[in-house]
Amino acid sequence: MVAVAGSRKRRWSPEEGAVLGGWTLVGTKKLGSGGNGTVWEVRGEGYQGRYAIKTLTKTNFADREGRFAAEVQFLREYAGDGVLPLIDSQLATEGVDVSWYVMPMATPLRTALGQAASPDKVLDAIATYAETLARLAEEGIGHRDIKPDNLFQREGKWEIGDFGLVSFPGKDNLTEAGRKLGPANFHAPEMLQEADSADHGPADVWSLAKTLWALLAGQNFPLPGEYRPGKPYGLNSWITYPWNAELDELIVRCTRLQPESRPTMAEMAKELRATLAEPPEVRPDASIDELRERVRALAQPHIEAEQKAELRSQQLDRAQADMEAFNDEVREHLRVMLAESFREHPGQAPPFDATNLFPRRAMPTWSFLQGEMFRSPDPAARVSVEFSLFERIEEKGSEQVDMAATFRVLHRHGGLEHAVFEWGDTYSAPLGSSQLSRARDEVKAAVLAAEPECLRQIGRIMNLTDDDVPAWYVTA
Repeated sequence: MVAVAGSRKRRWSPEEGAVLGGWTLVGTKKLGSGGNGTVWEVRGEGYQGRYAIKTLTKTNFADREGRFAAEVQFLREYAGDGVLPLIDSQLATEGVDVSWYVMPMATPLRTALGQAASPDKVLDAIATYAETLARLAEEGIGHRDIKPDNLFQREGKWEIGDFGLVSFPGKDNLTEAGRKLGPANFHAPEMLQEADSADHGPADVWSLAKTLWALLAGQNFPLPGEYRPGKPYGLNSWITYPWNAELDELIVRCTRLQPESRPTMAEMAKELRATLAEPPEVRPDASIDELRERVRALAQPHIEAEQKAELRSQQLDRAQADMEAFNDEVREHLRVMLAESFREHPGQAPPFDATNLFPRRAMPTWSFLQGEMFRSPDPAARVSVEFSLFERIEEKGSEQVDMAATFRVLHRHGGLEHAVFEWGDTYSAPLGSSQLSRARDEVKAAVLAAEPECLRQIGRIMNLTDDDVPAWYVTA
């Protein structure tokens, strides 16, 4: 739209029949929208077939115009395969009041795959995208927003679209330091923490691996974090496919937290393409090395599962040993505090008061109770000093340890008892972590801090005459 001298410039709005350049809107239903633009169907003068136009979404973000211009620049200059091509474009800086570009109509990836797509079809699509991204990476170009919504099929070919976050040599850095880019579901951790300096190559590898898992598992979004081949991540939990072991291992490597530890996009593409061949055990021409590698790959998930189980068992044993050692420290302090004159009851079950600080639930997957009980040496054992420590892991597979501790001084009389001092608290920290050690330190500090008051109460009770009847007993 060109402004005529002396006339008032009218803003374009997406109405039926609205025109941008030589393109006319077909209906007013959006085909899609995102952070950088909105897509509509259009028809063009002299063009056959169906086309889509992407218009820049007007927002308060100053970088949107720059990102849209960079996307148009990339599409204007790129002449290779595997990318939805640009047919026409115009920027607001070129005499119009809205930036736009036109591309051929394409089918979104999930629609093209259809319901319950075969693993072979999914792998062919993802391998093709990986090959395109590998070629782009060789030219220093990164997409930085790989997810199913930005992947398409057109005329039987798998093509990548939506380059709104594209990075290429010579492009100005439009990302503020520390600002995250893109959705958390598919994006690499570095893109959510330091997108301005993150290497786009490993980030695209992470995102494509997450996309692969989501499509094979038939899920809308991938599971978070690094990939683990056991349940619920492992592909054997979702599909039956001869190359599951190799694919699990590939996704593990592609989603390592350290970007430099991930394979390149070219390596990923090569491995994906290899999975579309028959496995070596059914090929008569397979070499011994191939067959050995296949056995290794099939055995690896089970070996890793055994190693993980053994590691967890060692962690729990270590947690129990640490807890016993800590309880020994508290016991020794209590012995010194009580001038080694109170009687210990080592053959008796430890006090269980700490367990009462947690709500009553089903049996935890791991729990351990420690504690100490000391009673005064007088025949009636009128004073009881009790320390109780309880740790548990409630859910299977959880790394979170819940810990509770209590410390009490009890006045005992006539078969009843009354707390004259009582302290208790709960904590939660990861298994084997420094936070758990600090929690135990806090418990010990609380016991130490309570010593003066406890000794006063103990002295008061032990100084009572044998015929003294405490007020709390009378009202009990």
